[in-house]
Amino acid sequence: MDAVRELLLNNGVNYFVYGPNMNEENVKQWLINKGYEPIKYNAVKARIEKATITFNYYSTKWYTGAANMTFSSKKDLWGLILQLTNEDYDKIKSKEDPIGDYYELELTSIVEGTEIKVKTFKVKKEKEENKEVPVIKDYLNLIIKAAEKHEFPLDYVNDLKRIEPKELKGFEKELYDLLREKQWLE
Repeated sequence: MDAVRELLLNNGVNYFVYGPNMNEENVKQWLINKGYEPIKYNAVKARIEKATITFNYYSTKWYTGAANMTFSSKKDLWGLILQLTNEDYDKIKSKEDPIGDYYELELTSIVEGTEIKVKTFKVKKEKEENKEVPVIKDYLNLIIKAAEKHEFPLDYVNDLKRIEPKELKGFEKELYDLLREKQWLE
């Protein structure tokens, strides 16, 4: 209940993450590479009712299908709430939407049965594909590892594990590695 109280009293931003930003090391490395001080990564497990994770967007940043949310009456979207200062949230905003393909929205999440207002990002409708975009193993593993670390429901983790990742081989793998290296150095 202390986590809920802290979220309710947070004077900054309660930021809901459901993709690779759930991986603390991934976020920390990006901040360092951009010349920022790492943020305080205080994460609380939460869910958005009647939403689900999907990979219906191609990320030119990751060169793969990327996490997005869709609204559905069948499932809940699990993720983490990061309690951020307004300054740290501005850093994350620049990470989440460097080319304008996402929009920020406010939703209600559930933590230990309590409703918590959060901010998150969703792909703009015109940027969404009408089908799933293949996702590479590195990207998907960031999400799965975070879901396991934070003890998301087993059926949710198993659904993530059932996603067949796109395997990069040969020249495609070499190109990916080169482009990712360049991305981190920019």
